[in-house]
Amino acid sequence: LSAVTKRNDQHMVLTVQDDRIVETPVSPGETFGERIVIREGIASGGKVVTRPEPGLTAGTKVRVRAQ
Repeated sequence: LSAVTKRNDQHMVLTVQDDRIVETPVSPGETFGERIVIREGIASGGKVVTRPEPGLTAGTKVRVRAQ
């Protein structure tokens, strides 16, 4: 749930593409506790920043940690 933000009346998540942050518009659905269903906007297996740090913006170079 913390991954979804609202900017300019549009729901967004931060995703990682080619080691850079991208603001990706999404259509959220139902919530289940602290989880939310994303109906449209990201593909299955997409890399989503689940707890974005304040000030993290589009274009920032990042390194993905192995889980």
